[in-house]
Amino acid sequence: MIRVAVDIEEEQADLRALMHRYRNRRMSLADACLVRLSEIETAGEVFTLDSDFRVYRRHGNKVIPVLMPGRLGLSQHIRSQAKWLRGARFGIASYPQNAPERGARPELV
Repeated sequence: MIRVAVDIEEEQADLRALMHRYRNRRMSLADACLVRLSEIETAGEVFTLDSDFRVYRRHGNKVIPVLMPGRLGLSQHIRSQAKWLRGARFGIASYPQNAPERGARPELV
C-alpha cells in the first residue's frame, strides 16, 4: 500500500524552504515532499531514479538514504520484483521492523 503522509498545507513553509534552497536545481514539489518525508520518517529510504537525491539533504546537511536501482547495480531479479512500481517515480521505503532481515522486502509508506 502506498500512502501519502505529507499534508501539503501543513508543511507548506518547510516545502517552500526546501524548494528555495534547491532553486538552482528546480526542485519539484514531489521531490520536496520526499525530502520532507525523509526528515519526518528518519528510518525510511527514498526509492527513486532521480539523481538529484544525491545532492538533496535532509535537515540541511544530512545525507538522505536512497535506493537507486539503476545506479546500485541491483540484480535483474530485484528490478523485476519491483515491476509493480512501473510508472511510479518515487516512494519512501521502510522495513517492517527496526533492522531488515536477509531477504526482507521493504514496504512503501
